[in-house]
Amino acid sequence: NENLKTAISGTLIGLTSERNWTYACGVQYQLDSTSTLRMKFDREQQLDASIQQLVYDGVKVTLAFGIDFTDFINSSHRVGLAIDLEA
Repeated sequence: NENLKTAISGTLIGLTSERNWTYACGVQYQLDSTSTLRMKFDREQQLDASIQQLVYDGVKVTLAFGIDFTDFINSSHRVGLAIDLEA
């Protein structure tokens, strides 16, 4: 599907015996000529989603949502919501 883009990234960090992997995977879907949906999940167990809408020429509105699943079972997760207006 030409409207769908996916990406996976991974990096090994560390020069000593202590090394850490970081990774993330994401997807972007072009809903129509003015709307884009994006989602990402990473090693820190964070899920992020956003929808961007072109309202007028040069004016974009983005609604983003994120949830941190690090300690979801013990109910110490965090949730975030953001609205961005770009003109």
